[in-house]
Amino acid sequence: MIEFSPKERFMRLAIEKAREARAAGDYAIGAVVVIGDVILAASGNRVKLDHDPTQHADPDFPDEFLSRPVLGPEVRVKSRS
Repeated sequence: MIEFSPKERFMRLAIEKAREARAAGDYAIGAVVVIGDVILAASGNRVKLDHDPTQHADPDFPDEFLSRPVLGPEVRVKSRS
């Protein structure tokens, strides 16, 4: 079995999500959100599928998640609002 580095594993997942988006009829774009070696979210583009120009591949997190400490008080994920 081939073992990939964490960065390569994350990139392969993003490519997989892009291929899924293309197969579903959307743009071939994938995104993976990672902190350390932990995958928080992964998704593909949904602009065409949802007829919504805001549905890019970057996952949409609820504000509750975005405002909480992730790796301690000195590291926070900021809300888009």
